[in-house]
Amino acid sequence: MMAWLVPLTVALVAGLFSFWNLVLSKEQKISELRVAWIDGLREDLAAHIAAVFTVKYLVDVFEYQYGRRLKLVDLANAISESHREAATTHHRILLRLNPRNKAQKELIDELGKLREHFIAEKYDEACNCAVAIQKKGRSVLKEEWEHVKKGEPIFWRSKRAALVLIVSSVIALGVFGIYHTYTAATPVNGSASSPTASASPLPTASPTP
Repeated sequence: MMAWLVPLTVALVAGLFSFWNLVLSKEQKISELRVAWIDGLREDLAAHIAAVFTVKYLVDVFEYQYGRRLKLVDLANAISESHREAATTHHRILLRLNPRNKAQKELIDELGKLREHFIAEKYDEACNCAVAIQKKGRSVLKEEWEHVKKGEPIFWRSKRAALVLIVSSVIALGVFGIYHTYTAATPVNGSASSPTASASPLPTASPTP
């Protein structure tokens, strides 16, 4: 009567396990991409801050060493590489960030302030912004790392739903199996004959006159 139930449940559980493995592999790939994003952002932030402080250091050294004899061409040649590194990492960081995220939006705003001071050659203010960027960048990296450890919301919800369905299917299979076994072993009322059949009465002999 319920012969179809077993293969159906087995197929359902197998499908759920396949879905579970697919979700796990997809989540692992997304986590790897997030870790690469975190590492890339950390490297770009470090390079950007280092370039800003390097420019500030070279400007101070040249001004102290040459004073009024300072030639702007010599200074420009000295800071050109660090200046280029600061500009490159600035735009690379911006391309990594999401302005809809609160922590990342704050980092974007601070990067904008630093860039304005940097272009205006206000290197002291730019270095102050670089220190703030280091703190805000640390918050962004921590937030993303917590995201990696916790996992993507859609993935862990899918895993929970698949786990619930798998457990429910196994329980349902066990319950129906027990029910089927019980109903098969219990005889139906009236289907069995009585063990003691009633014998027909024998005719009694009539007395002879």
